[in-house]
Amino acid sequence: MHEFARGCAVACLALAAARAQVPSDPTPDAPADARAAQRAPGFIDPRGQFAFDPPPGWRALTPDEGRILKARAEPAIPEHLLTPHPPRLHVFGPIDRWLAGEFDGRALTVLEQDGEPDLDETGIAGIRGHFEELSRRGPQRFTFANLSVGAVGKGAHPAILGELVVEEGATRSIQFHAYVPSGGDTFVFALAWPTADRDAGAAAFAALCDGLRVAARPRGAVKLGGKLLWAALFGLAVGVTLHALRKRMRG
Repeated sequence: MHEFARGCAVACLALAAARAQVPSDPTPDAPADARAAQRAPGFIDPRGQFAFDPPPGWRALTPDEGRILKARAEPAIPEHLLTPHPPRLHVFGPIDRWLAGEFDGRALTVLEQDGEPDLDETGIAGIRGHFEELSRRGPQRFTFANLSVGAVGKGAHPAILGELVVEEGATRSIQFHAYVPSGGDTFVFALAWPTADRDAGAAAFAALCDGLRVAARPRGAVKLGGKLLWAALFGLAVGVTLHALRKRMRG
């Protein structure tokens, strides 16, 4: 995998943000499905680059809430989830339950990363290769149950989609990943979910991808070096799974 150059913002993003934030009001006699289609999504990126509906009851963790949870030294919540950095890193979950001391391993991170991957077998091989290398380095084994080029949203925005299986000893967990290139950058969506409830996680991920709106089309990968785009993802998204695995093993 290569190091990618950061793309410049495009003018259509501001227009997309304005349209997303101020949807046109349907007439009173409009069908219910038309009114639903014009409903604003549950989360709109402050810069108008993307928008989507988090799972029901989920919302973004604010930096202040993260600091509150860190001050409590909540043992169940991985520390990296408690340091969101909007707009580059957003953390979503049932935040009110987290604040009440409940955490079950379900969480979503949305990371903005410089550059775009190849939307072909080269890009897929790079992602697989990175996690295979991580498997060789430590006791955890990372395997993609599936990884392929697909699309998200009604506009069929191209993306790389996959399901990552994480194993440590006899324990197993999963994450659903979407690598979404847009305007020279990549938005990495990583949904962590308990393996025992895999079907519900897959449904939640499918709903998230179906409702995702992205303002700018991909520009294409820029090949500049050997650094992996996906290195940052490992410390952010995969850490959720590893923390849950180790906690269960100690218990």
